[in-house]
Amino acid sequence: IVGKSDPTSNGIPVNRYDNIGNFFETGHTNDNSVSVTGKTEKFGYYFSFGRLSQKGIVPTTDFFRNTARFGATFQASDKLDFSVSANYFNTGSGNRMLPGGAPGGALRSLMNTPANFDITNGLKDPANDPRSYTFEDGSQRAYAGGTFRFDGPYWSLNNNPHTDNNNRVVLVEETNYRLFDWLTATLRVGADIYNEKRMALFNKGSVAFPAGVLMNYTFLNRDINTDLYLTASRKLSNRFNLKVIAGHNYFDHQLDAAVNQGNNLNLPGFENISNASTFNVTQATTQRRLVAGYASAELDYRNWLILNVTGRNEWTSTLAKGKN
Repeated sequence: IVGKSDPTSNGIPVNRYDNIGNFFETGHTNDNSVSVTGKTEKFGYYFSFGRLSQKGIVPTTDFFRNTARFGATFQASDKLDFSVSANYFNTGSGNRMLPGGAPGGALRSLMNTPANFDITNGLKDPANDPRSYTFEDGSQRAYAGGTFRFDGPYWSLNNNPHTDNNNRVVLVEETNYRLFDWLTATLRVGADIYNEKRMALFNKGSVAFPAGVLMNYTFLNRDINTDLYLTASRKLSNRFNLKVIAGHNYFDHQLDAAVNQGNNLNLPGFENISNASTFNVTQATTQRRLVAGYASAELDYRNWLILNVTGRNEWTSTLAKGKN
């Protein structure tokens, strides 16, 4: 490209396209929830459900989150009470954009495509019209034929999709028993469990993986946490108050991860691991257990001068015996 007055100019003006302005769209977020709560003299409850959905400013990208929560309390007697909560989360996306610097990333392609190359190919809905990013023979339509080490932005979004879906449950139960007016025993048990599935596809013809590759990720995580502790509160005098907590903690973690990778895809556009010619499978399990004892003491003077001492000792399964 040369200036109009340049002797080598052919006199034909260069078309200039607003690729960046044409590429980004208006994003939308919808967030709705409903809740119900109630309480009697001894029993209370809470329930809610929420749904969030987002359409990104990058075409074809989205995000969703569904949540359901339930909580209840029960006062069994003057000394004994219970509380429980259950939370469910479902989050995911039908297409997450690749990071900006990735060879198959839409933003890298967008920023590197010159203004005289129309990424829309003159179409009104280029993100959903294959004619904007493919030729009639099915090959990729991109600046310089996609040989500049990046895929076309619309080709990347439609042929290199990355999806994920996460189902998570968090459970907590707490029991309090008042041994004396000044001493309470508490047992708290919690569980955090989730199953996450991801799919990463680089379609056949991608610059990053010309032969195509599909990767399925599966993660199953389980965390169990328990606390058993005593809380003592005494008024020592009109000026001094003492609060002491002593307890025991147990934590158990396990993560099972698996990656199933299929290489050399046979058919472009077929998003299934069976479309691959060769396979690589990796699996890993991570386990960790931790046991701890802890205590704290708090002495306050007229509720404005406070002295606090805290101690905790842990024994973990990741360290050898005698090294904790």
